[in-house]
Amino acid sequence: MTLCDYCGVESSVAALKGRWFNLNTDRLRTAALLAGCPGDWVATILEHFKTFLSQVEGDSFDLWSDNAEDLFLELIQGTACELAGSELSTGALAASGLENQSAAYNDAVKGSNIPAISDSFDLAAAAKKNPLIEKLYPYINKYRKDTIDSMFNDFQKDPAIAKDQTLQTASAMLQQAMGVTPAGLASMTQQRVTAAAENKTPSYAEAIAIKNDPNASAALKTKAAGIIKDTDANTIARENRINQAKADNESDKQTQKDIRTHVYPQPRIAATPTTAKLTGLPA
Repeated sequence: MTLCDYCGVESSVAALKGRWFNLNTDRLRTAALLAGCPGDWVATILEHFKTFLSQVEGDSFDLWSDNAEDLFLELIQGTACELAGSELSTGALAASGLENQSAAYNDAVKGSNIPAISDSFDLAAAAKKNPLIEKLYPYINKYRKDTIDSMFNDFQKDPAIAKDQTLQTASAMLQQAMGVTPAGLASMTQQRVTAAAENKTPSYAEAIAIKNDPNASAALKTKAAGIIKDTDANTIARENRINQAKADNESDKQTQKDIRTHVYPQPRIAATPTTAKLTGLPA
């Protein structure tokens, strides 16, 4: 009995082909993301792919399935290029990435004296004023999933930018046009580091260091104090259990020794008239 027979579904190749897309949608979506397609393109690519399934050939279902996956990987690249043809050249994709990054940056500097990125910032207008910025579009897209502080840091580390003075200048112009400051970027980085540290459970040694660090956040100091308190209490409790076990062991040894060596007094039995005659003791 086949699995299809067991489940009560039609097992013909034609029927399986019809269900193949629905059964593999999640896997295809993952494959598209792993191939570097932005998440907002995946739905379009999948719909585009469905129209080509009828062209897939294969003598067996397994071969047909393999050919379908190969076609999908080809279409990922083709459709991506087709979509990117307009979005990359006009900066629409780069602008959408910067919009999300700007919101996170503004949240990071909120409540400080560091100016936020203006809601009126427009990448196309900035590129029109400083045309060099347009050369950064491919790199903005490359790092669009980063936070904005990580993106500018990646710009400095990217070999293509590091060896191109024009791109370095474009990066500085973009930062200036957005109103992003080194203090704001540093604040964002520090907040992310602090958040990661607060979510992590430090070791006892790390907790001691945090306790003595004047720059540690209040939340982190509270967590460290709790770890120190709990660890010390557990250590004391453990030592008490060990000491009690030793004391109990010594007590058991002494009891066994007493049983072996001690002569215990026998109870005195009162004499009767009969025993008095025999022993000569008064009754």
